[in-house]
Amino acid sequence: MPRTISAIADLIQSRRDELCGRFVERARRELRESRMPDPQLLDSFPALLDALVDALRNGPAPRAPAEPPRVAAVATVHGEQRAGMPVDVVQLVWEYGVVGDLILELAEEQGLRPAIADLRVLEAAITAAIAEGVRRFVQAREVTSRRADARLRAVADHAPAALVLRGRDGRFLFVNRFAAEVLGVPQGELLGRRFEDVVPPAVARRLAGADARAGRGTTVELRETLDTPRGLRTFHTVTFALAGASGPEDPAIVSIGLDVTDAQTALERLRHADELLELGDAFLELDRAWRIVRVNRNQERLSRRSRETTLGRVIWEIWPELARPDSPYWIEYHRVMNERVPSEFEAYFEPLDMWNSVAAYPVTDGGVAVFFRDATRRMRDEQRLRQARDFEQQLIGIVSHDLRNPLNAILLGTSSLLAREDLSDRNVASIARIRSAAERATRLIRDLLDLTRARLGGGIPIQPRPTELRQVAQQVVDELEPSYPDRPILVEASGNTQGHWDPDRIAQVIGNLVTNALKYGARGTPVTVGVAAEDGEVLLSVHNLGVPIPAEIIPTLFEPGGRAAPDPTGRSVGLGLFIVERIADAHGGRVEVRSGEEDGTTFTVRLPRTPREGSPGWRAP
Repeated sequence: MPRTISAIADLIQSRRDELCGRFVERARRELRESRMPDPQLLDSFPALLDALVDALRNGPAPRAPAEPPRVAAVATVHGEQRAGMPVDVVQLVWEYGVVGDLILELAEEQGLRPAIADLRVLEAAITAAIAEGVRRFVQAREVTSRRADARLRAVADHAPAALVLRGRDGRFLFVNRFAAEVLGVPQGELLGRRFEDVVPPAVARRLAGADARAGRGTTVELRETLDTPRGLRTFHTVTFALAGASGPEDPAIVSIGLDVTDAQTALERLRHADELLELGDAFLELDRAWRIVRVNRNQERLSRRSRETTLGRVIWEIWPELARPDSPYWIEYHRVMNERVPSEFEAYFEPLDMWNSVAAYPVTDGGVAVFFRDATRRMRDEQRLRQARDFEQQLIGIVSHDLRNPLNAILLGTSSLLAREDLSDRNVASIARIRSAAERATRLIRDLLDLTRARLGGGIPIQPRPTELRQVAQQVVDELEPSYPDRPILVEASGNTQGHWDPDRIAQVIGNLVTNALKYGARGTPVTVGVAAEDGEVLLSVHNLGVPIPAEIIPTLFEPGGRAAPDPTGRSVGLGLFIVERIADAHGGRVEVRSGEEDGTTFTVRLPRTPREGSPGWRAP
């Protein structure tokens, strides 16, 4: 019959929390695992108390394999949990033993006299818990050990070095994959063999000597060259006795071989690089602490300091002028050092009144390599050139803008005068000449402003909008015809001549090309303006007959001042074709010229129907 009354069971159940607290206090006093948090330290302790209560009230339970006793089940979980912690089996047994001590101590404090039957049940339950807990603990540790050993072998097989473990008799106990590849023998066939079986005799004797010295407690380093499947390779080997080896069956000697062939080659290249460094730019190398560790002769010459006075010293101490936080040397060197990115910059070095072109690079040991080149002459030449260009642009800008206002006043005045009816023919002719000169000066100012914009790098601005090129060409021709009554100007158009262009700028192109054709073409011959659609573009052409343009002049024809022949009027500064090309470029187009004795001269402007966004001078409509 199961027992239903147990004073010990009632005590455990009623004072369960107190027993848990006493367990934690005892563990913190007596065990290393006292550093664990309370929940981890208690682990399965509360469940074990509940299982003991159940055992005391129900008596011993049959140990059915499919359904172990509750105490054993709790101990199974507890053993597995402790196996994953830094706890040894002695401590595990202590935990179960202290459970009985705590229960009996509490019973004694309460004046209880446990029944013999209760004590027997309690002892049997705790013994069963110890047995099951230890069993599960050991099993879990063995599984972990096997897994760790497998992982260790996997790591060794992936290591980029040859690893060989040998017994004290010299026979291989373990050879990793890299070593097997070096020796040219499968891993499984190497086990149980010795070095003399797989390497030349001279090498085997040296390795055997290293084993003997390693067995006496010495770490031995050798460098050997072997004929491997990958060719001749040089290995740096380290041989030592394995700590803790205690018998002939244990792996007693370890050899680790690192392939240093590429490193040797790199060292040779480095020595060669040092020689090359002496031939190139000035050079110095800084370590992580900003100490100068290497300089070349050109650096000595450029800095006017010998290497003996700089090597080993901090760069900021030698040249304190560089240590200002706003110094580009300070800023860029720190950026290279901290961010590990290269930097190129140009900076003035005040102590030597010198401009330096500097290239700084991070090096593998954490420092910085710096190359210098004297850029003083180039920087000063560029500065003088910039000053000359700035003056040129300012002069053109000032003249162009300051002349525009009085010319506008002259044009307005002449227009007002010509509207009067009381002027004589002589006065009308004089005023007309004044207006013509003012208009010519206005066009010259416009060309100068366009030249200024183009040379400043912004391109000639355009504002594309829907435009009919045929109409623009006809309008320009209508405006020019009165000034050239003796020269026919024809407009020939075909296909779809619509697109998105800046009509004012296109009119400027047509006007410049037609004016050039009228000035340089043969007298009495027509000038033809062609507008035609072709392959997604619209072609604008201006043709005239006359003396062809010399072939050697064509490459410079579109430069400022470029012209095919001297201006017969003497009034042009030679900006017309330059501006034509820049306007075409701003539209994403191009200008072509063809000139010959029989066919005459033709300028062709190829315009895409829509300028590419981002073309020089492009502005959103």
